[in-house]
Amino acid sequence: VCRLSSNRQTPASMANHKQPATSRWDEKKEHLSAKTRNGFEQWVKRKDTFERGCRLLDALDVSRWDDPAKFRDVIVALAAVDQSLRTEAGPGESEEEVTHGGDRPRQTCAPPPLDGVRGTRRSVFEVFRRRATRDVTFTDVTLTAANERSLSDALTQQLVRDEAGRLVMPTLRYAWPAQQHSGTVAPAVGHLTADQRAQNAIFLRYCRTMWREAQREARTRLGRALADAGAVDRNRAAAAGLRALGIGQLAAWVETDSEIQRVAARDAMREREEKARVTHARFVKRKDRTRLRVPVTEAAQPAPPIPRLDLSRGENGPTRPRVERVSSTALDLARGQGLVWVHALGRGAPGRDGDLERSRRQLLARGHVLRANFDATRDATDEDFDADRFEEIHEKYTAARRRAARARRIDARREFERWNAARRGRARALDCLRALQPPAHMAAEAGAAAALRYWRRIGGLLKAVDGGLLGDWVEWSQLGGNDSAAGVTRASDVFEWAQPLKAPASPANATAVWCALAPRGCDVSRHPSCGGVSALRASLVKVLGSSCDLASAFERLRKRLAASGGEVPPTVTARDLRRCCHEGGLALSREEARQLIDCVDAYSGYGTAPFDEISALLATPVRPGGVRRALRRLTHFEATCPETGMPNAFRVTASPARVRAGPCEVDVTLANGEVRRRWKNPERTARIELLCRIGMVSKSLAHHDIETLCPLPHDLRCALPHDLASELPDSCSISAAALSGASEPRSDLAAYSAWFSASDVPPASSQAEAFGVWGAPRRAALDALLAVSDNARKEARLRLALARGTPPAAPDLWAAGPDELRAEGAPSDALLSRLVLRWRPGVNNGDGDETTVVGPVSFFSLEFSGALGSRAQRENAFSEIARDPPTARDDSFSFQHVVSGLTPDTTYVFRLRAFNGVGPGPYVWRRFSTPPARPIAPVPVRVGARAVVLRWTVPDMVARRAVELRRSFDEVSAGSLHASRVEWLRVVAAHYAPLLSFLQGVTTTRGAATHLSGSGSAGHSGPARQSLLDILESSDHDIIDWAWLCDCLGTATCRDGEETTQFLADALTCAGGHATAGAAADAAVARHVQRLASPTTYVLERCLSELHGEWEEVLRTRFGEATINGLDAGAAHQFRVRAVNAAGAASPSGRATVINTLLNSPPPPRLARAHVRATTNRHPRASAPPYGDVVGVGGFERRFAVSSTTVKLVWLGATDKLTGGHGLNGRGGGPSDRILAEWTGAAGEDEGAVSLTAVLARYSHGREDATFDGKVLPDVLTRLGAHRTHDAEDTALRAAWDELRDAARDVVRTAHFAAWWNADVVTHILQRDQGVPAGRSAGGPSLGTVTTYRGSGRGTEVHGLEPNTRYKFTLRLVSPRSHSRLSPPLEVWTAPAPPSSPIIVRDETKAIVLNWRAGPGGATKYVLESRLVNSRDDGTAAQAPTPTVRHLAAPVRAHVRHRTNATAASYDWKVSYEGHETTVRVCGLQPRSTYRFRVRALNDAGHGGPPSALTQASTASEPQMLVPRRAAEQFSVRAAGDIVVGDTILFTERLLVDRGGNGALLGEPARGAARPLASNANRGNCRSRNATGPQHVGDRTVAAHVVAEAHYTKKGVRELRLEIVWCTVSSHDAAPYVLRPGDVTQRDAAHVIQFQAFRQPWVDEHKRLP
Repeated sequence: VCRLSSNRQTPASMANHKQPATSRWDEKKEHLSAKTRNGFEQWVKRKDTFERGCRLLDALDVSRWDDPAKFRDVIVALAAVDQSLRTEAGPGESEEEVTHGGDRPRQTCAPPPLDGVRGTRRSVFEVFRRRATRDVTFTDVTLTAANERSLSDALTQQLVRDEAGRLVMPTLRYAWPAQQHSGTVAPAVGHLTADQRAQNAIFLRYCRTMWREAQREARTRLGRALADAGAVDRNRAAAAGLRALGIGQLAAWVETDSEIQRVAARDAMREREEKARVTHARFVKRKDRTRLRVPVTEAAQPAPPIPRLDLSRGENGPTRPRVERVSSTALDLARGQGLVWVHALGRGAPGRDGDLERSRRQLLARGHVLRANFDATRDATDEDFDADRFEEIHEKYTAARRRAARARRIDARREFERWNAARRGRARALDCLRALQPPAHMAAEAGAAAALRYWRRIGGLLKAVDGGLLGDWVEWSQLGGNDSAAGVTRASDVFEWAQPLKAPASPANATAVWCALAPRGCDVSRHPSCGGVSALRASLVKVLGSSCDLASAFERLRKRLAASGGEVPPTVTARDLRRCCHEGGLALSREEARQLIDCVDAYSGYGTAPFDEISALLATPVRPGGVRRALRRLTHFEATCPETGMPNAFRVTASPARVRAGPCEVDVTLANGEVRRRWKNPERTARIELLCRIGMVSKSLAHHDIETLCPLPHDLRCALPHDLASELPDSCSISAAALSGASEPRSDLAAYSAWFSASDVPPASSQAEAFGVWGAPRRAALDALLAVSDNARKEARLRLALARGTPPAAPDLWAAGPDELRAEGAPSDALLSRLVLRWRPGVNNGDGDETTVVGPVSFFSLEFSGALGSRAQRENAFSEIARDPPTARDDSFSFQHVVSGLTPDTTYVFRLRAFNGVGPGPYVWRRFSTPPARPIAPVPVRVGARAVVLRWTVPDMVARRAVELRRSFDEVSAGSLHASRVEWLRVVAAHYAPLLSFLQGVTTTRGAATHLSGSGSAGHSGPARQSLLDILESSDHDIIDWAWLCDCLGTATCRDGEETTQFLADALTCAGGHATAGAAADAAVARHVQRLASPTTYVLERCLSELHGEWEEVLRTRFGEATINGLDAGAAHQFRVRAVNAAGAASPSGRATVINTLLNSPPPPRLARAHVRATTNRHPRASAPPYGDVVGVGGFERRFAVSSTTVKLVWLGATDKLTGGHGLNGRGGGPSDRILAEWTGAAGEDEGAVSLTAVLARYSHGREDATFDGKVLPDVLTRLGAHRTHDAEDTALRAAWDELRDAARDVVRTAHFAAWWNADVVTHILQRDQGVPAGRSAGGPSLGTVTTYRGSGRGTEVHGLEPNTRYKFTLRLVSPRSHSRLSPPLEVWTAPAPPSSPIIVRDETKAIVLNWRAGPGGATKYVLESRLVNSRDDGTAAQAPTPTVRHLAAPVRAHVRHRTNATAASYDWKVSYEGHETTVRVCGLQPRSTYRFRVRALNDAGHGGPPSALTQASTASEPQMLVPRRAAEQFSVRAAGDIVVGDTILFTERLLVDRGGNGALLGEPARGAARPLASNANRGNCRSRNATGPQHVGDRTVAAHVVAEAHYTKKGVRELRLEIVWCTVSSHDAAPYVLRPGDVTQRDAAHVIQFQAFRQPWVDEHKRLP
């Protein structure tokens, strides 16, 4: 009671107790509703994703299902969509576990289906499978054994097998059953065949296989995406990645396909539009040919009325009135319509008029003759409109216009550049002239003679620069007079500075001097300052500048000249030229025509011009603006004096009418009879006297005339015409070709010699073409002016700078080159980490205004920012690192600074400025690069016979291992070179797992391990290599050395390849101390930026002679790997690499690598031919046995030495054919050539790329007997490049050591090694695989697993092989220097073992049934041979018909043979059967005859083995019929479970029929699913018609031959195929079910022996079972 009272609760307490329970239940309900709501939202989201994926899949282009690569990507995207649907469901959303109470079981709530139908689910795989079965066709599908068994033999025989022996189906497509068409009355539709159903099953399994592969690929891509993203929330990142791989990829493909389809549709539309345009143009042109102009009267005349029937005649019926005119042409139809033009209905054909011709005749008959209707051009029968021809012509003329426009633009740009250069040159020349002192100052300082020379020289240079500077030169010459200081320039006849010389140097005579200076103009090219335009130039401009087309006129002139039969080649007179120009639309006067003819005649004196030359000058069209350019190539002196340059010195007239006026006129009769008179201007003589007085003497004057006309001293005289080269200083030179104008036409004075008898020979050119607008002479003259005025211009700028207070200019800053520093004695390695910067004060370069001045320099300030791309450089932060001079107390400038502590192959940013009292000058910014570091030795990645792949940059993985190794070592050693072994291994195992795995895979030689293990040996017995990690862990030493570790890695090999450890060793050698993390990261960023901006170029060099140090450049590349082709096979090559950065700085050459190229791969070994021995045990009358020499049945093993267990192989010897003609020693030529070269001394001491003498001397130093120890043998082979050959396996190195070592002293003698190295000895290594037995796929061991021969022979016999097995044999060559790759494999099938002798199953009168068993290893098929022994049919031997074989599984057919006379061929061996079966029935034999049989086995290659033992059998003399009445006698052996193929059996079965059906037999066995007919007997034996179920109608006894059997492993069924011999039933009701003889049926073996079964005994009953 107390306990109950204590447990009793008050209502308040109960209320307080119930309230929390209610709250918890409400919270649980809210939680469940929230989860349900979230689940529904997730389901909607998944459903939207699924439907969107389906829509995108349907929108993809069908071409993606045809392309295998695109199809595979589509499957991967669908797999990603499927995975995203699973991911969106989530682990807690797809299957929610809801707990309703404390002890209630958990319930799993699955999400609703995607299609909204309860109880069904749709997946992306089902969508893919449905689409694949409809649209996809797989190609080259490899079938498995199970797939092969599901197909019929007829189908499998049509397929091919791959190398592995598996069937390959070319195409695989899903087959759908034929559908019944609507509206048809066909009762049945064709079903799929068994092969089609099997192929459908294979198709679906292949789809699932591809789907699984796509799922794996999707997971792989998702993993890569997650690894690259590095996201924190992996679930969200995985969902985003799946969306990108699935829906995102499908959407991108749809967009791409849509764009491609739009582009294709647009292109197709454009093509259709273009075709329509062409078609329309063709139609319009064809239609225009039939157009007719309709006269006005015909257009207004009404058309004839339509005839109507007259119905008023009553009984006579309707009649048609007479019509006078009927519309018979298009013109009649258009009459009265007001049409002006009408198109005829067509044109006529030859011999038949069309509507067009009839309409024309109609118009002519009425008197309408219109020209538009009879236009011959329009009515011509030309071709239809050809669009291609139109486009071709259009493109031709369009391209011509474009070329012309481009040529005009190029010419305009060139002319503008020339004009701009001339303008700048003129401005520069004027600046120089202003800075130069006038001649008056020169006269005051050096005298009047120097002033005269100075004046002439400056004038010559000015005219060479620009001929329009005459006024400036005269103005400059007047400066410095008495009144010049007062600002007044006095004009006088003679300059004051020239008055002491009494030379007429005055402004008035300056023009004469200017014309005589070079370049002197001619009548065609003459500067306006030297006399203006001549009459000849005006005539040329008139003709060339006109827009007349003279080409056709000149063509007509050529025809007239050719028709007249004149000179050959034809010539043109002035009259012909006038007429020709008149025909072309241009009027020329007689004088103008004469000037043009004389210009082309060029002083030849003929008075005519060659037609080709004048037509080339005048008939060639000249573009507007090109006249000046065309005239620039012409030179002709007629009115201009070639000596003085006087413009009007002569005047030439033709056929003068008056008599000569004196000696100033000269007449010359030309070859054509015309007379030319030249008048000489007296002013020319006065000008020559003037020039002589100034010192410019003509060569034509006599000595006394010179003394009279030129009173100046001899040193002031210069020859006329003036030569520009004499005025140039030694520093400025110009080519003679540019000055002489060698390309200009030469002048001939044969006819005009009288005119120039008193003057000098005219120059060959006016120099206008040589000088050009801005040619080499003008530039040379300007350079001379700049050199003359250099000091004056500098003084002027300095004075102006001091007056204005200008800061200094930007200095010039550069870095000294490596060649310059090496010449000064700097070491090469020191240049990798330092820069020598040099500078000089800035000066005005003359490109700008000469008034720009700069101030003097007090000191320079050099600032440094850092590496390009570093943080300081990006932030533009500079720090001052040097001043020059350091302080004001230092007076001298050093003009250089050395920046050290830099990183190789890095670009750094500097800036420099100068200071003076006014302030700082502008900065000059420069970037300089340090030379690249010495590259590592190139490592061979792949070596071939003619090519080698080299790599000289450290891979990223190797660099990471090097950093980890150095970092772990520094953690233990604290920066020293020695560390504790145990502590270092502990740190590596704890923090550097990748490095630990790497060390486990690195193996090193025993010699390298002696540092720790102390187990070094001079020999090579014992393990050659050990793991480096195992050596470290088993060592007794506590301290490891960093240098030893680097050496071990340099001689080690790795699982990833030998080059991996070499890269690692080089990376460790280059590794130094580590800076701080921030500095290292900043340097890494800077190097990355510079590598992208200016990549380093690597120069690969090959050694030509190591003895003489000769190297040649092979290639330049920016990559760290290259392939070198065209090498000699089996030869030694030595390569090295040097780096060159973008600035051109080169690194020192890296260490060289010696590589021996491989020998040429030998051809595959071949089978040796066996000796065929004659057969002696044949019948004397028989010929050669069949298949005796035929490969396939007995002939293969006769011709080739191949048996069931042995193979004899041969191969070619190691000749020049295998080594590329360079011998096995790789030194070119064969052994005889090498011996001859050594004896004659032609080879010299040069050993090529690798010197064996130097290598042996290096490793045998300090030994008088020239030997070296065995432990250095690997190093010697490595130095010679043969370590890959002799270190490939331990046996190779051990064999080399055994051959080379001196047994007495255990050393290697260098002489012995050299003889072994240079010997032309090759070892052949024959290898084979483990073999693939017949009927198995080639998925076994790889090639070269068993070495069957090693030696120098050329053949061997291989034993220990298995019968009927395929082997692959390969051959490799090994020499002291190199080795070859494996040869192509030789496939050899061993012969099958002989089968057992044929066993006689039964004999018939004309047939015998035989059986045999396969030998060990089996066979692919068999060949049964037979031979007639004797015939007992009658006394005369009959010819034996060829036995034929019918497969036991086929129905029996009648065989009819004709008997003929016997011959010797009757006793030959003949093929009776060839196939896969082992039981056959040989038909077509003779009764009462004896035959012998033998069997041969064939393999997959068709090669046969030896025959089996012989079996002799005789046909029966009387037929033995199998009948029911003799069943007990004939079937005397009880059959149990030992029924085999070939037996003749007797068995009984019960017959049950369906009572309610149509009387069909129940339990009739089917293929693979046979059911015993008696299995339904337990259902009752009632014969009542009203009962239901099966009805027993009787028993059936069957006698049949067993012709085949089949095993179904999965069902455990063994089926027998039976050929019915006879059949009986026990009742009349069972009569419909009697089997006919010859029918073929099948039964389960268990069904046959269910009741008592018997069989007929074999003839060879004792051989029936093995």
